[in-house]
Amino acid sequence: LSRSMNGLYQQKREVLGDRCLPVIGFYRTLVMWVLMLCDWDLFLQAVALYPERLGELFDRFGELNLRIFEALASTDAPLVYSHDDICMTSGAICNPEFYRRYVYPWYERLWSVLHSGGRKVIFISDGNIDPIVDDIFACGADGIYAEPYTNLEAIARRYGGKKILWGNADNRVLMAGDHKSIRAEVERCIRLAWN
Repeated sequence: LSRSMNGLYQQKREVLGDRCLPVIGFYRTLVMWVLMLCDWDLFLQAVALYPERLGELFDRFGELNLRIFEALASTDAPLVYSHDDICMTSGAICNPEFYRRYVYPWYERLWSVLHSGGRKVIFISDGNIDPIVDDIFACGADGIYAEPYTNLEAIARRYGGKKILWGNADNRVLMAGDHKSIRAEVERCIRLAWN
C-alpha cells in the first residue's frame, strides 16, 4: 500500500515537475465510508436514532483507515488531503456534539499518524465549513480546502499565515460566467490570497 501510494505521488511529480505541489490523500476519512455504503436517508436515521451504534461503525472504519494513513505517512508527499463530506451548503450536516463525540477523535488519531510521518494535512469537505473550521483545526488539520459556500475571507482573518487556506473559487462562475464575472471572480480570489 505504501509503495502504491508513493508511486502515485511520484507519477504526479513527474507530470507536474516543479510547476506545483502534487497532493495525494484519502477520500473516505470516516463519514464517507458510511455514506458510500448506504445512503443519506439511512445515515441520517442512524445519526438520529442509533448514534452509539454508528459510533461503533466509525470505530471499525477508523481502525481500517489507520493502515491507510500509515501508508500515506510513509510516502514522500509533504502534503496529504483527508476528505470527509460532513457539511452541505447550509453548514454542518450533524450537530457539532455528534462530530465531537464520534468523528473528531478519529480525525485527531488519523492526522497524528500523518504528522508523525512529517506530513501536513489538508481537510476537505463539501459545502459551508464555517461552523466546523475551528474544530477541524483543533483536531490537527494544517489547512482546509473550501468551496465558495465557505467564508474563506473570515477564516483568513483568524488563521491567515498560520494555516493553509486553499480553494474557494466559484467554478460555476469560471465555467459558465461571462468575461466580466469570470474576471471579477479571479480578482476576488487574488485579493483574498494576497491579503
